Amino acid sequence: MKKYLSLVLALISLSLFPAVAMAGSPPAPKSTGAGFKNFSLQLPSCTVNGNCSLDDIVSTGVAFAGLLMELSGALFFATFIYGGAMYLLSFGRSEWVSKGNKAMTGAIIGMGIVLTAWMIVKYIVIALT
Repeated sequence: MKKYLSLVLALISLSLFPAVAMAGSPPAPKSTGAGFKNFSLQLPSCTVNGNCSLDDIVSTGVAFAGLLMELSGALFFATFIYGGAMYLLSFGRSEWVSKGNKAMTGAIIGMGIVLTAWMIVKYIVIALT
């Protein structure tokens, strides 16, 4: 029953995610020559002479939030894989099974919290603009 409840909650949270619910297509990711996303946070050019506007500060904050979302997704994936490996490699040892279950449950709950916070922030930004 818990498996089905967590699956339903995950699907509901994904359906409420603003990037999925909005009609527009997301911007194309900037990539390096190897095909990986550029994880560096670049400062605007106005930081050299010191006359940054509020738009520059907000765009830097949005880029930083996007970087945090990417890192939280990677952390969720790694934690979920760790929990699954603990569960599969337990060979009947109850302490490994419980460790794997706790890791996977914690990863799902944590990602739900992150996605909910991101959804709230996105809706506030949409409402204010």
